[in-house]
Amino acid sequence: MAAGPDAGLSERLRLDTFKRPAWIFDLDSWRILAANAAAVHLWNRRRLDELLQADFSEHSPAVAERLQSYRRRFEAGETVEEDWTFYPPGGPVAARCLCSHFDLPGFRAAMLVEATVLSRTPAEGVTRSLEALRHAGAAVAMFGSDGRLIAANPAAHVQLGWRDDEPCRLADVFSDPKHGAEAIAWAEGGAIFDDEAVLRTPLGDRWFALRLNPAHDPASGERALVVSATDINERRRTERLLSESEQARVASERQARELAAAQRRAAEAERTLREAIESLDQGFLLVDRDDRIVLANRRYAELYPALTDLLQPGAIFHELIQRFAELEGLEIDGSADAWVEWRIRQMRERQGHFWEQNLRDGRTFLVNERETASGTVVSLRTDITPIKRTQAALHERVLAIEAANDGIAMTDASGAFIFMNPAHAAMFGGTPDDFLGRPWECLYDPEVVRMFREDHIPDLIAAGTWRGETEGRKLDGSRLEQEVSLSLLETGGLLCVTRDIGERRAAEAERNRLQTQLFQSQKMDSLGRLAGGIAHDFNNILASMLGYAAFLQEDLMPDSEQARYAGAIVAAGKRAQDLISQILAFGRPREVSRDMVRADEVVTETVQLLASTLPPTIRLSTDIPAGAFVVEGDRSQLIQVLMNLAVNARDSIGTADGRIDFSLRCHRPVWPKPRNAAKDGPEPETEVQLERERDGTGRLWLGQPAAGKEVVEFTVRDSGCGMPFEVMQSIFEPFFTTKKRGQGTGLGLAAVHGLVTGHGGAIAVESKPGRGTLFRILLPAAQSSAPATVETQQLRTGTYRILVVDDEEGVRSMLATGLARRGFATLEADSGASALRLLDSQTVDAVISDQTMPGMSGVELMRALHVHRPNLPVILCTGYSETLDAETAAAAGAAAFLRKPVSSDALIEVLSPLLKD
Repeated sequence: MAAGPDAGLSERLRLDTFKRPAWIFDLDSWRILAANAAAVHLWNRRRLDELLQADFSEHSPAVAERLQSYRRRFEAGETVEEDWTFYPPGGPVAARCLCSHFDLPGFRAAMLVEATVLSRTPAEGVTRSLEALRHAGAAVAMFGSDGRLIAANPAAHVQLGWRDDEPCRLADVFSDPKHGAEAIAWAEGGAIFDDEAVLRTPLGDRWFALRLNPAHDPASGERALVVSATDINERRRTERLLSESEQARVASERQARELAAAQRRAAEAERTLREAIESLDQGFLLVDRDDRIVLANRRYAELYPALTDLLQPGAIFHELIQRFAELEGLEIDGSADAWVEWRIRQMRERQGHFWEQNLRDGRTFLVNERETASGTVVSLRTDITPIKRTQAALHERVLAIEAANDGIAMTDASGAFIFMNPAHAAMFGGTPDDFLGRPWECLYDPEVVRMFREDHIPDLIAAGTWRGETEGRKLDGSRLEQEVSLSLLETGGLLCVTRDIGERRAAEAERNRLQTQLFQSQKMDSLGRLAGGIAHDFNNILASMLGYAAFLQEDLMPDSEQARYAGAIVAAGKRAQDLISQILAFGRPREVSRDMVRADEVVTETVQLLASTLPPTIRLSTDIPAGAFVVEGDRSQLIQVLMNLAVNARDSIGTADGRIDFSLRCHRPVWPKPRNAAKDGPEPETEVQLERERDGTGRLWLGQPAAGKEVVEFTVRDSGCGMPFEVMQSIFEPFFTTKKRGQGTGLGLAAVHGLVTGHGGAIAVESKPGRGTLFRILLPAAQSSAPATVETQQLRTGTYRILVVDDEEGVRSMLATGLARRGFATLEADSGASALRLLDSQTVDAVISDQTMPGMSGVELMRALHVHRPNLPVILCTGYSETLDAETAAAAGAAAFLRKPVSSDALIEVLSPLLKD
């Protein structure tokens, strides 16, 4: 291989190892960069450098397009194998080329070409071929690379006017320049162009069978084109005439087919139209301009069955109207003919109108009549009887909705009200006109609207409905408690059904309150029963213990150690007695002795008792106005009420400096009306009301003082720690305490509740954490101004015999011992039966009997004794009894009634007035 400018590239590629011609072609510079010896021979060059210096940029558009397509295919990773015709100086060479992508430095595009020579036509061979064609009947010519005529045979001279001595360009012989350019480009690209074309001739434009072959100019060695043209103009004209004749025949047949198809379509359309008219749910009637019936469908006949025989095509419409007027009794000024003329005129004079036709049988038709442009009249009848009935039913339902007690409203998709019944508007304090067109949000506070948007409306969208309770806002700003039911409408709006549940909630609150009272009453009753059972046995034990301890105090020296021990036993027993009294106070508050008690003495005595028990850091004060306020009740129990409140106040103050203030007054109280009280009905028996202010102050009202009547008010105020509102709600519950374990029983305020309720009173409490507590005890004022003075009787002793009856041996023995120590003679019996047997042989002056004994109660014993000795004094005693108190004992015939534990002095005080000579 000869050396050249790119010999290094050739050596690197080792192109000489290729058996076939091979070269590297630069697609950007249009030069061969490297080639082997076989390639130099194919291109008919003497040396490699001549081939490398050759410029191939003079190429046809077809060649450029083929090479551009190679670029695209190379980028896609393809290898191209195609046939090419090359034009070296020695003549055209046909070769099959295998082209593949080759990378050059600098991102230049190139391809490696391997060629397999298919044929080679030397220049002299082309010349001999042209000489052979000189006598051919087809026009043959050669055109050079510049498109100019090189040589032509005689047929080309005659048929096309191509002459060697006259300038002629191949591009100018085509009648269609664009077609010529495409043919030339095709041939110059190395392919044979074989097609029919219109060429310019001395006789005008004619059709030729044209063939363009790539060739080589034998004189210059440059590329050339051999053109062969055969006149086919007559054949094309004959073919055209035959084509036009065939087209005419085809067009005629097509028109015949189209006419037949049009006729079929018209018939089909007519049939479809009649079927459509027959299938209408409306009655259809067509009347021509001469007022004759053209068509009436089956539905029209069904609507007017009495006119069926007149609904035939060609029937006179006037006769149809006349028959209808007779059947329906239609007249104008008493004339059916006048109505018929008016009806015909109405149908013709109006371009189109709707109206309702009411028949005698109750049916209603919607009539739609229109006159067409051709003068015919189309009349449609729609039976709207079901619609009218539905409208009537809907009207009735609307009236029902309007009259409903529940609020009903509807909104559009934007949320604005489009309907609202009076009940809904009245709930919010207005009329429907006040709300229509306004958004539903106007009925609620912003917080409620936000809750609806964030919580309820998503649930409504998901389920289609939502139901719940909420609070609305009336026009006057007041609140409305309501139950709301929402449903989505197909329009995107809402259906809202609303019910005012304020009264229902009030009823529920009242029911809950009554239920709570019932539970409280049952609890108190159960506690009372428990307390009574404990009190009965415990009082018997206390009676024995206190009695014998009192005997010790009487017998011992006052300053002795033993007397002090006995006093301690008495003090402990009295504390136990007070505890039992408290239990019985809230367990059985109705057991109150009815005496006239001065309120000022109750306060004074309470303060005196407290003075020795309170620490010095707590100061007592009283505010008692002049005048004796009197209440009816139990003196000791009233003192116990104030004592319990004072003890609570002491514990609230603790070790800090403080004060407890007592005050007293008589007035007519102002009391909040109970929530459950009827407007004009009686006051409820018991009511607990609570109120909390924003500053934390809590208020409680328990019970209800008699309206319009004077009360005596005991007030106890302390400077202690106060109590939170949550604690205030439970302070009167038994065993509720805020004190540490072991420091309180939780019975103090429960006892206060029971004692005050038993006296027919009420309680008011006010407290605030850190600001102390105020208790107000309100008791009905007594009618008498002062309690009656009781004359004290001197203790009588002597030879009186007393029978003591009790099933508890300790109590019986203690009472008998106490009477004996006072100079009385005593007898003892452990049951009522034993007492009756004893009295068969013994005489007594009085009987002291326990009420609760096995076999026979004290009352039963008393009645048995009074059968024979009606005037025998019987004193009944009990530690606890559900059926016996002072009143029932007196009514049964008892001379006196005493509560255990009974001291000897108290017993003697009762006996003294009974034992008269």
